[in-house]
Amino acid sequence: MQNEISVAIVANSKDFFLTKLCVASIRYYHPNAEILLIKDKLNGSFSSKILEKRLNVKVLKLKKKYFGWGSAKIHFHIDLVESKKRYLLLDSDIIFIGKLLDKFNKLDADFILHSEIYTQPFSETVKRIFINPEVVKTIYPEYEYPGYFFNTGQFVTSPSHFNEKLLDKCFNKNRYPYFTNRKVFHMPNQSIFNTVLPIMFKKNNSKVETFEYMLWSKKFLLEPENAKMSSYLDGKKEYLIHYAGDIRSTDLSKMRGSELLIFFKKEYDKKLTKIEILFSNWQDKINANKHIRRVLYLKSTALLKIFKIN
Repeated sequence: MQNEISVAIVANSKDFFLTKLCVASIRYYHPNAEILLIKDKLNGSFSSKILEKRLNVKVLKLKKKYFGWGSAKIHFHIDLVESKKRYLLLDSDIIFIGKLLDKFNKLDADFILHSEIYTQPFSETVKRIFINPEVVKTIYPEYEYPGYFFNTGQFVTSPSHFNEKLLDKCFNKNRYPYFTNRKVFHMPNQSIFNTVLPIMFKKNNSKVETFEYMLWSKKFLLEPENAKMSSYLDGKKEYLIHYAGDIRSTDLSKMRGSELLIFFKKEYDKKLTKIEILFSNWQDKINANKHIRRVLYLKSTALLKIFKIN
């Protein structure tokens, strides 16, 4: 049996209010799990000290500080290639339902993917959100469709199995915005991982488990019964709810499944002092300001493109 899985969450100032909910949901079901925060400064710097202190979260410092478009996930694999650990790599717009880590930890697998099975010929939509294997094979002749694609908002990974050399045709780690050959790799990190990981699996003889463990909020939470927190208090149902493409607002009452989100917001606030709660709420409102975010984003991209600072 392999070592226990750590959770690594990619966060930026824009969605940090969701990061807090993500961490609170993990802590509710897994009080002792190691949680690591990967901070992307592209939308501006932000303080995570309260989160770190009160919910026992560590900041994982990568060699770069500015990422965008999910590139932090690729830099994560490059920087941690010497690590022998397994990680559940997450987007911030996700909440835990149940003791999913317990289920993962029982699996002796190097990778655990949320798989989506599509049959050929693939629709244009599938080609756009994942890859077109026929085109990919002109660049990576060794690629073979494994029978599924996988969503990269959440997956268990072993960075030690990663081969940086395979990125030469799609990713330049030294030059922002890092992604190259965008006509082939439309959805940058997702397209790249769906290409290079299957190749690596074969070369490394990696152990891979695939099944569906993520639910889209826009579909799953349409059913009123699914949006009741009372259904999940015992932790027996095990999956992730992903808010990608859904309404996202610091006013949680406006989001789908607001009862779940408000529950985890209260769980988060329970661990904070009154002053910390005030600061946390103020931080969320400031970060939600589109004008401030725009200025900070333009500043960051200028530093990256003109002055090559990262």
